[in-house]
Amino acid sequence: MKEVREFDLHGHTRFSRIPEGVNHSPQEVIDRASEVGLAGIAITGHDTLEGIEEALNYGARKDLIVIPGVEITSRDQWSTPHILALGINPDLISRRQTRMPTLQPIDRIIAWTHDLEGV
Repeated sequence: MKEVREFDLHGHTRFSRIPEGVNHSPQEVIDRASEVGLAGIAITGHDTLEGIEEALNYGARKDLIVIPGVEITSRDQWSTPHILALGINPDLISRRQTRMPTLQPIDRIIAWTHDLEGV
């Protein structure tokens, strides 16, 4: 029988600046994920990539898979839904000097995500 490997694909750190007040560092989030037996976690800050490099480095030392991501606030005709972009390549962001498409139409956010090798 195959081993089940569980992931949390929507994880926030203190860098998210959300009203719910998540005050945990990337290391604390990764430590907790390890404690509960997760194989990996996605770090998905609200409209920010802060903490991604820190999480990737620490996750590698803790033998926990870290998926770089971001939760981007979009804009459509009636609301501001959030789009979860997973697996983006942080190196491409800095090389291409691309700006996050916050408060842009959903199709633009999806194109930005795909351009950075994400889903």
